[in-house]
Amino acid sequence: MDGKTVEIRYQQWVQVIQGWSNSGLSKRDYCQQNGIDEKKLYSWYLLSLR
Repeated sequence: MDGKTVEIRYQQWVQVIQGWSNSGLSKRDYCQQNGIDEKKLYSWYLLSLR
């Protein structure tokens, strides 16, 4: 995967993480309602903290 692809995916996950954060839902509920893999959300969330 090239750097540009990684950056695009990162930006997409930042939007997902912001959506979760603004939703007021638990991580599990947000993921279930939006068809998102909970483990991936958590992994990208941890990466976003760096």
